[in-house]
Amino acid sequence: MKSAISQLICIQDKAMAYVTLIVIKSTAMKKLLHILFCAAAFSFTTNAQMLNGGMENYDFLPADTVPSGWNMDSYWSTKTGQSSDAHGGNYSFVINTWYGYSPGMMVNGDASNFTLLFDWVKAGTPITYKPAQLQGWYKYIDTVANDSAIVKVLLKKWNSSQNKIDSVAYAEKKLPFANTWTQFNVDINELMPGVNPDSLVVYFMTFDYLAGTQFPCQNMECRYLYIDDLSLNGLLSVNENLSLPEDLSFVYTEDRIILTKKDYNTSVAQVFSLDGKMMVSSQIKNGRTEISTHEFSAGIYFVTCNGKSFKLVKT
Repeated sequence: MKSAISQLICIQDKAMAYVTLIVIKSTAMKKLLHILFCAAAFSFTTNAQMLNGGMENYDFLPADTVPSGWNMDSYWSTKTGQSSDAHGGNYSFVINTWYGYSPGMMVNGDASNFTLLFDWVKAGTPITYKPAQLQGWYKYIDTVANDSAIVKVLLKKWNSSQNKIDSVAYAEKKLPFANTWTQFNVDINELMPGVNPDSLVVYFMTFDYLAGTQFPCQNMECRYLYIDDLSLNGLLSVNENLSLPEDLSFVYTEDRIILTKKDYNTSVAQVFSLDGKMMVSSQIKNGRTEISTHEFSAGIYFVTCNGKSFKLVKT
């Protein structure tokens, strides 16, 4: 096999964001591996799907049936949370206000050790980039006057030096009455430019209980919020540098990434899919590690190391 040939190309996409594209091609390869480094925010044409954003997969617990990868408050409703009234696929999920005034709540990730009402920010699932928008579909029925459901989106990062959560980006949106499936978009606001999150939290609430301004249900239950087909769109921002960090370099072969560091301090390189799933984690020892990409399907992945990240597009 001849040695790989590298070519550096600068391109400009439709969003007027400059991107550096490195194409490494071998004469023996049938696949191309592209590395994209972004200097400013730009939009993907493909939406990144959240874990079980379509509400199709469920865990059947002794007391509840909940969407896999999601958690909720105790659910004592006459309606089943798993609903066949879906926007897409076979199912949606519904939460509601119960006992007249208690809000229905749900959040992605593990929330088994705290209450959602005050501590929902402790939940979440892994993510290593900043999506620009949460998109989804909802129905909100059997409401009280002036009701709105609420969706909140938090991109966070654990600050180990201060032992606290840093809010990297945040947004919230009210969802008014809708008796048919209605699309909603939540534009996420960047709070810490240049900082990548480690977790994404998406939180739904059937009404703003803490505001204390809305009336209770006329009956025991009301405010049914149906949720379906959630996805993440675009990017807020990534590394402002057009090149890799000075202490990190890489080489691609047909089925692996070879990462090398100038220093010999032990660190960890990880590869994530767009939906936040970690594909592989590898320690960089003695300045070098190899990561196999042989089993990766075509798509976009994120490689992170020492707080820096770049995107890998495998075709």
